[in-house]
Amino acid sequence: MLFTHAHAPQTLEHFAGNKEAVSRAKQWALSFSLGKPSKPLLIHGPPGCGKSALALALGSVMGWPIISVLPPEPEQKERWENTLGAAFSGSSLFGSERMVLVEDVDTWAASKARSAITTLISQLSSPRLPVILTANDAYERSLSSLRTHCELLPLKAVNSSDIATALSRIQVAEHEKNHSMPPLSEDELRSIASNANGDLRAAISDLQARNPAASRERSKIVFEQVRTAFRSPTLRATRNLTIPLSDRDTIKLYIAENLPAERPDLHDRAAGYGRLSRADVFDGRIRRAQYWGYLRYSSDLMLFGVASSRLHPGPAFVPYAFPSYIQKMGASKSKRSLRAALSSKISPSVHTTTKRARDFIPLLMAQAAAGHSSSLSIHYSLDEDELAGLLEMSPSSATKTAASRAPARRKAAPRAAKKKV
Repeated sequence: MLFTHAHAPQTLEHFAGNKEAVSRAKQWALSFSLGKPSKPLLIHGPPGCGKSALALALGSVMGWPIISVLPPEPEQKERWENTLGAAFSGSSLFGSERMVLVEDVDTWAASKARSAITTLISQLSSPRLPVILTANDAYERSLSSLRTHCELLPLKAVNSSDIATALSRIQVAEHEKNHSMPPLSEDELRSIASNANGDLRAAISDLQARNPAASRERSKIVFEQVRTAFRSPTLRATRNLTIPLSDRDTIKLYIAENLPAERPDLHDRAAGYGRLSRADVFDGRIRRAQYWGYLRYSSDLMLFGVASSRLHPGPAFVPYAFPSYIQKMGASKSKRSLRAALSSKISPSVHTTTKRARDFIPLLMAQAAAGHSSSLSIHYSLDEDELAGLLEMSPSSATKTAASRAPARRKAAPRAAKKKV
């Protein structure tokens, strides 16, 4: 499960940063419980500052069920208007029972749902229940008429110290669930917080990926390229993208991870995966034959091939998830490097390559568990970390175990020899 969902703030006290804005939002919500409805609240700020998280935490604290409103598809506009009217009705003036959440309203004008803003304004003109809207840029020209019906609440980018505190809290909670995963150091957490540039959501994703050296600018470019791959209407638009060769595999992983969310229809999803797999086939041919002429086919299949697979309406906005493959590889990095170090020390003794020497590691682990850790450490010149990897325990415990078992074996040898005589 994504950390951003699992550790979303359930109370306003756990909300990171923007304390003044949180206090204003709380006062706005309390006005409804006192029977004094206020204008809809338009929360705006940079990506990752917690706009949606604040709305969800506010609804949780006030006990309001939340109804999310998404922009309509052109062919479903009439049905959407009926659903919107039902969402805004059914609440009394005193003591509202639910809250309406309209996210990323500034993107509606850029989509085919621009006319839906007019319908939305008609519902906001006489509020009967709490309504929260979110936007990255509340001063977008298309929102000029909407702003007059809303109370603006700006959120700032989260400072690095608040991000580091939130990351530390999340890491402690995750470590209690899974003790086998070693926690990141304080320096690594501060590095993630610093590189996030105020984007708390991105920092939490980096924590889950165990990637302290992530670059936010590069990640933003990757997200834009992935969004183009999913939603570009023309082949020319995808061919205008400049994707470095070093990012191609990452883009493919992002597309594969988020394709189910972008393509809810099973036939569209199958078509998207089929074209992505064909792109991977051509990439394999490039690596084997070193013929880069195949790159044009791979790029078109990976980008426009996936984009053109959408034949049925899908969600207007999808929060892209970080590739789970990269997360798993990041979590197992220390274990894989330890196995590589063990293989390099084992291979000369067993007269085989480093790759094939990995097959002997389970045998050595069984020997170490049987009490031969000391002799294995001497024979293969293993250090504490490598010996701990064989014993599957901490380096200090491994050293103590090896030291305690060695004298016992030396004492047992004379008794066995005397018995034979």
